[in-house]
Amino acid sequence: MPPHIPANRDGPGLFEKISISSKHLLSLINDVLDMSKIENGKLTLREEPFNFAELVSDTVNLTRAQTEAGRLLLKVQLAGLKNEEVYGDSLRIRQVFINILSNAVKYTPEGGQIHVEVRQEKTAHRGYYNYVFCCSDTGVGMSEAFLHKLFQPFERVQDSTNSKVLGTGLGMAITKNLVDLMNGDIRVESEPGKGSVFTVTLPLKLQDMEYEEVPEEWVGVHSLIADDDLQVCESTKELLEEMGLRAGLSLGDGKRFPGVVEARDTGDPFALVILDWKMPDLDGVSAARNIRAEVGPDVPVIVLTAYDWSEIESEAREAGVTAFLSKPFYRSKMCCLLRELSGETKAASWNTADSCNFPGKRVLLVEDNEINLEIAQTLIEEMGVLVETARNGEEAVQKVESAAKGYYDMIFMDIRMPVMDGYEAAKAIRSLGRKDTADIPIVAMTANAFEEDVREARGAGMDFHLAKPVDIDNLNKVLRRFLGADER
Repeated sequence: MPPHIPANRDGPGLFEKISISSKHLLSLINDVLDMSKIENGKLTLREEPFNFAELVSDTVNLTRAQTEAGRLLLKVQLAGLKNEEVYGDSLRIRQVFINILSNAVKYTPEGGQIHVEVRQEKTAHRGYYNYVFCCSDTGVGMSEAFLHKLFQPFERVQDSTNSKVLGTGLGMAITKNLVDLMNGDIRVESEPGKGSVFTVTLPLKLQDMEYEEVPEEWVGVHSLIADDDLQVCESTKELLEEMGLRAGLSLGDGKRFPGVVEARDTGDPFALVILDWKMPDLDGVSAARNIRAEVGPDVPVIVLTAYDWSEIESEAREAGVTAFLSKPFYRSKMCCLLRELSGETKAASWNTADSCNFPGKRVLLVEDNEINLEIAQTLIEEMGVLVETARNGEEAVQKVESAAKGYYDMIFMDIRMPVMDGYEAAKAIRSLGRKDTADIPIVAMTANAFEEDVREARGAGMDFHLAKPVDIDNLNKVLRRFLGADER
């Protein structure tokens, strides 16, 4: 099995404490301002296209570190999604899901479980489906009396178990109001000592898109799913069969997977094997090595995991692993993988094994605060990116204008700066009349993370909005999104 890394028992250091305190203060300020906008009727919702499965996956992955730190088992099922592409306010929907998941993590003791299931249901409105997000946990639960006050501002469960849990007391009030604004519904079932179940239902309009189809050569292909969790096996099987593949299940016996060898010598062998990475007695890499010894080099072997596999990728490739697929597992992600296996696309965006290594990529970091500049530069450089800096918007425009075509691959732009702010600088760069400056990704970096700030950044020609203080995982995702598939 992969080496077990013990938890740090020394407690957080000074800088980690400062980071926790600053994030808590920022969340408090954001929540108070959000609540004020809601109460004054000034909170507006956007209607934009997005992928619902991807949004849920990203949201779940934001909580991975906390669930692992708390030794919580997190299971996610997305097989119930048939139509992933929808319209809605992705920012606010993500906020709702994060609030619910964060509460589940906060109030579930070490060793507990959190289960997220997402599905869609028909509605009476043509072109719409109800998207259901259900999060259940084995946490401390709530009394019936408290359930009646759950969605009131500043209400929190108070007992000896969770008295030290950080929180603003506004998260659930904001969640309820956001769900109401989206014409949705939120229901809660809970019992002290037995955990809670939050079910959110949101009516979302479908984009005018057909199902993403798998390459024709994979239709009817015999595939094997091997996992020690029967529920995961069954949901993966359901999804693959919905996509047109045929799927068999194996819980394994710790050394080999029944059916692989037997099917090899028949007219219907397995042409695709999907293995969970962490299983009792045998990890996915060792299992891949055993399967290769049994059936040879031609069958694609995919390792399915919720963990960072970069440290064992080299060993895995040597063992015969064809690719990694990150959890949670959903249709468009699998289609992307199958297209890559068919040679239709280059290395797909779902594979983040190289997410922290971008050789030859160069970014321009624009920041007037010396400390912020040093921190951001260090974080970006540690991910294998070349960094050049500018102290204000005017200097940034001059550097881009004088640089060779395609010299910079990306720009991180602070907003509040002297001489020329980030909005003006972004507009100036977009107006230089060159194709590379019209297309270069520009990411706003600012503590202002509200809807109108995001909208203003986009209006200025920026592609994305990264909130301060910069989170390493979010920074990695932004780099992966804009540099991972870049070919300039």
